[in-house]
Amino acid sequence: MSTSLNSDFRSLPRLLVWTGYAGAVLIIAGLVLYLPLKAVAPFLFAAGALMFAAVQCMSSYNGSDVNVRRLRRQQVLGALLIAAAAALMIAGVYGWRYARHNEWILIVTVGAVFWVYSTLRISKLF
Repeated sequence: MSTSLNSDFRSLPRLLVWTGYAGAVLIIAGLVLYLPLKAVAPFLFAAGALMFAAVQCMSSYNGSDVNVRRLRRQQVLGALLIAAAAALMIAGVYGWRYARHNEWILIVTVGAVFWVYSTLRISKLF
């Protein structure tokens, strides 16, 4: 079962894999720098979230295992929630109408839980 699942995932070019890594680093940098550099951190976070979400959306699973298909959808949903949180983070920093407080923290947490849970479950299937 292990080899068939591995072959069902579409492999990404190296540039996209490194783009995903860079996006993850920028997400963490944006979160860590949020309090000391509130003017810069949302844009680092947004750039990283968009890079990470794009790579997650580009990777695919072409197999027939229903569990893995569901988990891949959860991974993509988690990445998209993190990208949506970037918009809320920027809106919150600049006091725009729709996000005046730290609602983005909840969205990031939910997206991260979805993404980490599905990643761990997929790795157990291999």
